[in-house]
Amino acid sequence: MFTEHETDVMHRMGIRDRDEMRSIRAELLTEGVDWERRGKRVMLTPAAATLIASRLAELPALLASIAARKNAATPKDASTEKKPLPAAIPAQSCLPTDAATCLRVVKNDAPNRTLLICEPTPATGERILVRVRDTSHFLPGSAAGYILARPVAGATAWQFVGRPGSADPIPRYPRQPGRW
Repeated sequence: MFTEHETDVMHRMGIRDRDEMRSIRAELLTEGVDWERRGKRVMLTPAAATLIASRLAELPALLASIAARKNAATPKDASTEKKPLPAAIPAQSCLPTDAATCLRVVKNDAPNRTLLICEPTPATGERILVRVRDTSHFLPGSAAGYILARPVAGATAWQFVGRPGSADPIPRYPRQPGRW
């Protein structure tokens, strides 16, 4: 009789919060008839799952009608209107600008644990800050001492891209100190 796991029903219907599912269950269903506990799991009947699905299908229309009534009841004034972003900050300012550059890690003990101090591989003496998740596995002079990074428009720190020679589109960090 109770064949549906509540977590499966949650995932199918796009409910991410267990508290939200608990409140829906308390509002619509009856314990022992529509649902029961088996250990730590909550089991639902197929009819209960259908009832929850029909209730969630009505929800967007209900929210739209509430928003329409709220907008009609309140007059718009200049203080409540959304203001656009200032034109001085371009929308593309946080995107990488150039192709990745190979850098050599000079120091990994900056005061901020998310910033590496690097220099370009043909040493020019220029110091570049690269933002990473954690600097503890990047060791100067080791295999993990060379990284790929690219500049970010409007920012002083560069963006970590990965290791040299890797075709992986996802930036991977060293597994252990000094080892990819």
